[in-house]
Amino acid sequence: PKTELRTYNNIRLTNQAEGISRFLQWNMHKGNEFNNYRLFIRAEEETSWKEIAVTDPNILSYTDANMLCEGRYFYKVAAFNENEPIAISNQVEVFVSRASIEQLQATVRNTTVIGDDQVLTEWEVRPAASSLIMSFEIFRSVDGGEFEYYKEVQASEQILIDENVDTEAHEYAYKVRIKNSCGIESEMSNSSSSLLVTKETEYSKYKLNWNAYTGWKEGVLKYLLQKKNSQGEWETIQEIPADQTEVEIIRSKE
Repeated sequence: PKTELRTYNNIRLTNQAEGISRFLQWNMHKGNEFNNYRLFIRAEEETSWKEIAVTDPNILSYTDANMLCEGRYFYKVAAFNENEPIAISNQVEVFVSRASIEQLQATVRNTTVIGDDQVLTEWEVRPAASSLIMSFEIFRSVDGGEFEYYKEVQASEQILIDENVDTEAHEYAYKVRIKNSCGIESEMSNSSSSLLVTKETEYSKYKLNWNAYTGWKEGVLKYLLQKKNSQGEWETIQEIPADQTEVEIIRSKE
């Protein structure tokens, strides 16, 4: 009788990118029965491996987008039958540079006045960076002055409500810097400012002036001039071009 030969092979793991994301690929294991692949990582100075992903047997690649501190790391993949390792790949080495951590940056989305005595600032970070964030350092500028360290907020927060303000008299701008677990100083975020509107009264008209809004990468599309009606609701009474920071309003005769 003919005997059917079974083919066995080794698993070969390769890495296609280094730095912020690592794209790992491997070949299909043949020979032994298995039902999942598991991917592992360890730092050069460590001896134990950390499992970072479990995939179906038909998946032959994985992108590790989690940011890592500066250093040398090793990956391996193994075919498992339930929880028993069947075949283990070679190890691939990757290096994470200091520059990739220094470039870790928050993006301030907006700064706006809420009420008469609060300024709200919101920011965002890449989800992949969350594992390295310890806290956020807030820097504040008043009336166009130098940015100075203001306070620190928790890593779980991406919002600041500043109550130490006088929004009727001053303009406030904010920057955010990520404090990371790698101990490396990262780049400051973009700045975003509140709008301070001032009024000059003339005999027959008002002249409103404000500072140009900063903070949006795409820039300002337009300004909306709003007025509170008798029901206490704000209504838009005029659209103003983005390059204009003043407007004249004819005083109504009473």
